[in-house]
Amino acid sequence: MTFLFKNYSNRKNIKVVKTTASSSTNIYLNSSYQYATGSRISYTPLHNSEGSKVIYEFYCAYSYLDNDNNARFKLQIGDTVATLGDVVTNSDNYINSVGSNYSSGTLRVNDLITLRYLLDSWENEKVLQVDAKSTSTSYQGALNLTTRFGATGFGDLYFNPFVICYEIFEV
Repeated sequence: MTFLFKNYSNRKNIKVVKTTASSSTNIYLNSSYQYATGSRISYTPLHNSEGSKVIYEFYCAYSYLDNDNNARFKLQIGDTVATLGDVVTNSDNYINSVGSNYSSGTLRVNDLITLRYLLDSWENEKVLQVDAKSTSTSYQGALNLTTRFGATGFGDLYFNPFVICYEIFEV
C-alpha cells in the first residue's frame, strides 16, 4: 500500500486547531495519562471509502522537570470527549515515547515534538486527542513549554500547541 504523502493535492479536508499557550495550559506530567492541552480536535472525514485514510498530527513542546525525564503519548478517539478510548486494543501503534528512564546520569530533554498517526477513515464526527504521562514521578517532564537556562536568562518559553487532521487517498 502506497500513499502520496508529500503531494499536497492529495491532502483533502484539512482542519487545524491552535491553542494559545500560557502558564495555565502547561501540562506537568505525572504517572497517570492526562489530556495533552491543545491536542483535541473534532473531525469528520468527507470520504469514508476503502483507500481513504485520516492523518492526525499534534505539534507541542516538551521540557524536562527532572534531570532524567520522559513522556509517553497515546492517541485517543471517541464520539465525544466522555467516550474517548484507545484506537485499538492496547493502543498498538498509537503510543510514542520521548526521553529516558536512565537514572545514573543526566538527560535533560527540551524539544519540539511532532506526533503523526495514520487511521482508517470513519463515518460521522469523532473527537481525537493525545493523552500523555511520565513513567514515574522521578522522570517528570512538561508540555507546551521549554525551559531556558544559561547566559540569556532563566525561565519558561511557551509554545502554542496545534493539531492538524486531513485525509489522504491510496494510490
